[in-house]
Amino acid sequence: MKTQKVKLIKDIIAVGKSRKAGDIIELPEQDARFVISRKMAKDYKGNAKAINEEIVETDNTQE
Repeated sequence: MKTQKVKLIKDIIAVGKSRKAGDIIELPEQDARFVISRKMAKDYKGNAKAINEEIVETDNTQE
C-alpha cells in the first residue's frame, strides 16, 4: 500500500484529531490527499504550492 508521510508545520485538525506543528503522520495516500486538499480548498482556494510551503512537508513512501 502506498502511503504518504506528512510533517505539519502548523497546527491543524487532521483525520478527526488535533495535530501540532512538528507532528509527522503517515496516512494512506488517498487520506493524505483528502486532508491536504481539504485544508487547501478552505484556506488557499486550490493553491497547492502555498499549502505545501506553509502547512506540510511530504515524502512519498512505498509499503
